[in-house]
Amino acid sequence: MKYTWLFLALSATGLLNAQTKVQDVDNPGRNPVQVFQTQTTTGAYNEINAYIVPLGYRLILEYAGGSCFTTGQLRGVQVTSSGAANAQANYRFPLNQNPYNSGYESYFATPVRAYVEAGQTVTINFFATSDLGTWTCDVSLSGYLVKP
Repeated sequence: MKYTWLFLALSATGLLNAQTKVQDVDNPGRNPVQVFQTQTTTGAYNEINAYIVPLGYRLILEYAGGSCFTTGQLRGVQVTSSGAANAQANYRFPLNQNPYNSGYESYFATPVRAYVEAGQTVTINFFATSDLGTWTCDVSLSGYLVKP
C-alpha cells in the first residue's frame, strides 16, 4: 500500500512523466526542393538556369539528372552554381548516349552533394563539339533548403 501512495504522489508532481526535449540538430527544418525544366536551344550549348536559391536559405543539392535529344553526340554535362570562385560548385559528368531515330538520346543521373548559398543559381549545361541545330533538354534537381 505504501508503494501505491508513493506512485500516486510522484505521478501528481509530474516526476514520473518528465520528458527530455530533443532537437534533431542534423535535420533542422529541411524544406524539400524538386525542380524540373525543359529548354530548347540552337547551337553547341544548352545552358539551363534551373534554380535560384531564395534569400535566407541554403540549398543542399542531392541529385541531378537530365536528358537531351540531339542530331549529334554530346561531349558531356556540367552542374554549376554561381557565386564567389571559392564557393562555387562545378561538377562534370559523362553522358550515356544511345542512337534514337535519326539522332541521339543522351542522359545522366547522379547523386551530388553541393551547398548553394542564397541568391546563387544552379545551372545545368549540356555541351557538344559543334553546332547541333535545334535541340531540347530536360533537367531535374532535388535536395532541400535549410536556414544557415
